Amino acid sequence: MKILFIGPTRIGDTILSTSIINFYLQKYDDCSFSIITSPYAKDIYINMPGLSDILVVNKKKYGLHWLEIFRFSFLKKWDLVIDLRSSITSYL
Repeated sequence: MKILFIGPTRIGDTILSTSIINFYLQKYDDCSFSIITSPYAKDIYINMPGLSDILVVNKKKYGLHWLEIFRFSFLKKWDLVIDLRSSITSYL
C-alpha cells in the first residue's frame, strides 16, 4: 500500500500525527509512506519504518512552494492520501 502523508509543519503537531502513521504501519505489513513536511519536522520522520520518500518543503513567496509539492506527487499513484493540512493536493 502506497500512502502519501501530507503532515503538519510544526514539531508538536507532527508528534501527535505520528499515531496515524503508526496505525497504518500496524494494520498493513506492506505499506510505504511518502511524506511531505517542513524543515522543522523532518527529523521526526527520518528513521521511520516504511519510509520510501520524504519531501522537505520550505515556504516560498506567492505560494510557489505548492509547485514543488505538485511536482512531487502528481504523476504517482497513491492507494491512500492522508492530508492533515486540507490542501488541494489531496483532491488532485
